[in-house]
Amino acid sequence: MQHTILGRLQDSNAVLSHFNDFSQHCFAEISGDIARNTRVLRSVKSDLDYIFQKLRSMK
Repeated sequence: MQHTILGRLQDSNAVLSHFNDFSQHCFAEISGDIARNTRVLRSVKSDLDYIFQKLRSMK
């Protein structure tokens, strides 16, 4: 009984370790894209805030 549980836990641990390695690899590949897109979104937000501020002052 204990050997069965130990085997299952070891299998689960191996699967989780593999998933963590895979996730780390995927994140390393896309982290640059995420950072770049974040900068673009902040720039767009800043531009839109400026535009709306100018529009409000024109009213």
